[in-house]
Amino acid sequence: IVVRRGVLRIGLRDGTSRDFGPGDAFIAADRLEPGQPFDPTRHGHTAHVPSPDPLEAVHLKLSSNPQDLHQLYCLTSPRGV
Repeated sequence: IVVRRGVLRIGLRDGTSRDFGPGDAFIAADRLEPGQPFDPTRHGHTAHVPSPDPLEAVHLKLSSNPQDLHQLYCLTSPRGV
């Protein structure tokens, strides 16, 4: 994810969160130990726009398969979503 405008807050199940602003870039991936099943009460994250300003972000869909085409999505959100 590359934030172009606005603020994107990513929250974890442990209650911590981090705000990302214009120019910030990060890989959004939930990581599990090999063989560990996904538990929605412990794993996963939330995404929230904490301000009334709209969010504009670029989402690059990554793949571990080199034959896959990487897709580019330009995401925008209305205010306060």
